[in-house]
Amino acid sequence: CAIAFPVNTQGVSAVHCEVGFNGSVCYVKDLNSSYGTFTMDGKKLSPNVPQILKSGEKFYLASPDNTFEVRF
Repeated sequence: CAIAFPVNTQGVSAVHCEVGFNGSVCYVKDLNSSYGTFTMDGKKLSPNVPQILKSGEKFYLASPDNTFEVRF
């Protein structure tokens, strides 16, 4: 699946992050975005390093206004 923000969305890069799921493990990986990808506790992800997410966990792109919740 692909999620596309409007072109002028503040802080969201054209190719910002990758979310993957293999049936039991879900992860988010920042793709060297300009403003960053964060866990809900404010930890900025290092570029190209997967962060494992459990069902119910959230992450955001640049600002908490751009929050996603993982459910599986």
